[in-house]
Amino acid sequence: MKRSERTLCVSLAVFFLLLPTVALSAPHYATAPGMPRIAYSDSGAGGVPVLLVHGWSCDGSFWSRQTEALSKHHRVIVMDLPGHGQSSAPRIAYSRDLFVDSVSLVLDRLRITRAVLVGHSLGWDVVRAFALRSPERVAALVNVDGAYCRVPRTPEERAALEKLFAGFGAPFADTNPESIDKARASFIDMLFAQETPEPMRNWIRSRMSATPPHVARSAMLEFLRLERWTDARPVQVPTLAVYAEFTARQELPGHREYLRALNPELEYEEWPGSGHFVMTEDADRLNRRLLAFLESIR
Repeated sequence: MKRSERTLCVSLAVFFLLLPTVALSAPHYATAPGMPRIAYSDSGAGGVPVLLVHGWSCDGSFWSRQTEALSKHHRVIVMDLPGHGQSSAPRIAYSRDLFVDSVSLVLDRLRITRAVLVGHSLGWDVVRAFALRSPERVAALVNVDGAYCRVPRTPEERAALEKLFAGFGAPFADTNPESIDKARASFIDMLFAQETPEPMRNWIRSRMSATPPHVARSAMLEFLRLERWTDARPVQVPTLAVYAEFTARQELPGHREYLRALNPELEYEEWPGSGHFVMTEDADRLNRRLLAFLESIR
């Protein structure tokens, strides 16, 4: 075995020893009438508080490496979105508004008036929507390979987006749990780059498959509702965007410029060598970048 291969094996072994087998260790819970029970963790101290929001069908365990690193210098809150991880999962619509309400619920429960919000994938859409709703509560935003759709400006763009949504949503049309699990598995495999190690792929598949099928289906179809994509107002706070080159290559031309229109105070980077799950696939580099960014936020 070559030295580089041995190093990779050791790094992966350490990675899996450090990762928890459940979403959050000894979570706290935030509750409110008419809302699912929201699980969250609260660790560390110092600086502006940081709230980490995971992506579709994921949970707080995806941020375990960031929690460990950031909490040495900052107060770090990690939440499980409604229906995910150790949050409750009633049979309701898992909409953007519900997810944004859950962010508000956790911050209110902790009496945090202003925070840095970090979102991965679907979590980016959630934290940006929260910033549009409550800009006074957002010190900065971080976009980690964030999922978004461009707001259509013409009938042609609207028709193209509708066609795209129909294609992505079709595998999730069936309410049968086995069909949903099959659709989810196929979707997850699209998110891996060639460099994503197989053990890491298996861990990601396992964690994402733990989210109840009815939650995964609803959250996906809610994300793909055409009427949801109408708000292209800019958010005027410092914003860091870190994308995998693997993801950015699949976007339409003008990806960076479009994000800057949404977040004018944007620092944008593309990183080679990882797939969609930058926080696990390139954790150390992301931790260093986050810490440097947070040092600039007051």
